Order: sequence, then structure tokens, then C-alpha cells
Amino acid sequence: MADHRDRPHAHFDPRALVRGPRGTRVLPGRAGAAPEVDEDSRTLALEHRPCGRSRQPNPRTTPGPLTEHDGVRSQLLTSSDRHWPGKPLDYVDFVLRLDRPATGPGRGGG
Repeated sequence: MADHRDRPHAHFDPRALVRGPRGTRVLPGRAGAAPEVDEDSRTLALEHRPCGRSRQPNPRTTPGPLTEHDGVRSQLLTSSDRHWPGKPLDYVDFVLRLDRPATGPGRGGG
């Protein structure tokens, strides 16, 4: 079996679930995907599907710092789908960037 570091992508079909007042949306974990979620009140869960089995939550998700540039607040979430012996604890195979306007109604700024 190839070493996990040989692969530049997630091993187990990642996705993000966004739960809000209007229901749950599934965001596929594809490179470059940019779905829009327009909900002020929401929760976020990152999941994977190991080898065709049922979906499981990612064991570790690390939020990065909140940054602001050109009126947009951004935050990176990094995550790893599975742990196994020898896998570095800082190994990341799913990255999600959350962007939202820095100001406006319901956005905390004005």
C-alpha cells in the first residue's frame, strides 16, 4: 500500500455538512469547489467515508485565525480524515475556507 504522504488529496471521500435554519446542505470536498451558503446561524461538520463504509466525523478539525482583507473575513479550517500509526499529527487532507462580508446587517459590523 502506498504511503499516505504520496497522495495530494483526501483518502476517504470528504464532505462538509452545513446545518442551518433552512435545513442541511452537503458540500462535496472537491478541490476548487466554492458553494455559497447564505445563513448567519449555522453549524459545520467535516466528514469522510472510509473505504465505502458509512460516513464518520473527521477526528480532528483545527480552525485557523480569522483574517480580514478587502472587506471579507476569512478563516481556514484544516482537517484530517483518519489517524494511523506513523501518520504525522499535523497531516492535513481537507482544507475549507470560510468567507463572509466583514460588515453589514447580521454580519457583526454595521
